[in-house]
Amino acid sequence: MENIMEYFIDPDKKLIVEYYCGEFKIEELIDCKFDIASDEQYNPNYHVLHDIRDAIFLFSFEEINKYVEFLEGDSKYIGKRKSIVLASTPEQVVVGLGLDMQKRDLPINIKVASTFKTAFEFFKLPLSEIEKAESWIEYHRSKNNIIIK
Repeated sequence: MENIMEYFIDPDKKLIVEYYCGEFKIEELIDCKFDIASDEQYNPNYHVLHDIRDAIFLFSFEEINKYVEFLEGDSKYIGKRKSIVLASTPEQVVVGLGLDMQKRDLPINIKVASTFKTAFEFFKLPLSEIEKAESWIEYHRSKNNIIIK
């Protein structure tokens, strides 16, 4: 399976929505973050929804520290924001919790959730925004032949 990372940035809502599909090593996640931060609309203070429900992670809990060190190493990644990990398996939950536990002094409030409603309540965005993000993600899931659960 090919690795897929898609994202969109909504400057009006100060929100970045990321979708991951495939098998990822920690270095590939770092590359994805680098790509997103290269977008002219990127802002480290925008909230981030990481949909990892279709991703498999090929790294250990301890390797999450490499990702944290990458973020800490460049001020363009450091911003005060909320970040939610949309997960559907115990392994995916561990990735979200691992990031939260290892983030040290990064000013990121991280939560793991299984529904869009929880994510948007966390971000304090209107329910109408759920439909926009959910439609965008479901489009990419169907485009990549993911069976929608």
